[in-house]
Amino acid sequence: AGMANIGIIERENLVERSAEMGENMLEKMQSLYSHPIVGDIRGKGLLGVVDIAKDRETRSRFDPKDNFGGRMHNYLMDEGVILRVWDVIMVAPPFTVSHEEIDKIIDAIDKALPRFENEMGIA
Repeated sequence: AGMANIGIIERENLVERSAEMGENMLEKMQSLYSHPIVGDIRGKGLLGVVDIAKDRETRSRFDPKDNFGGRMHNYLMDEGVILRVWDVIMVAPPFTVSHEEIDKIIDAIDKALPRFENEMGIA
């Protein structure tokens, strides 16, 4: 079974494809800097992170009582996307992700962030 999986990965060029899609995803994630609570965006391959900060300059975090992770998780679910969220938003789609699916993920984050910002009184 393991060798069969390796064969599929090699035959379908999934490693190269994930590197290409990861570059595309990271490029599209840059638009999220338009939100004042986005402190940093970084990634490698198909693993991307949106670092959330109360203050972008000092990179200070929100208070745990603000429940950023729980609230953002719910907002993203409202948009039809499930991601890991703490004081960062972790984006880790499968090797088979499409351009359209990456667009949907980024769009969901872009729609969810203002909900938290508005509730926290951040313009």
